[in-house]
Amino acid sequence: YPACINKLATEKMKPFQRTMDFLFHFPYTKSDTTVFQLPANHTVETLPANKEIATPFSTYKRSCSYDKANHRLTVISTLVLNDHVIPAASYGTMVSFFRNVNELEEETFVLRKETQAVPVAAAF
Repeated sequence: YPACINKLATEKMKPFQRTMDFLFHFPYTKSDTTVFQLPANHTVETLPANKEIATPFSTYKRSCSYDKANHRLTVISTLVLNDHVIPAASYGTMVSFFRNVNELEEETFVLRKETQAVPVAAAF
């Protein structure tokens, strides 16, 4: 089954109405680059779309590319928290943001093994 290689969105924010600001420990940037070197007889059948989502407090960007000539699949993700203080009125926006990031990080790609055509001798 598919598994996420390196999750950037590890914050567990529960949806509820806040009356006080939400505090992260500090602003941060998390980046991950994962390169898969595929065997020569494998190819990428489906690849997640490149995505970018943003709020006034955060951004997430993911790009996926496949270099067919070198059989190399590259996934680059970046998560930025611009401010560690989230106003109570904006808390729901951040909950939605992290849920969306988690959904994007769970998207999968599909690999296909190419098979060689085997000649069949015809007997008469």
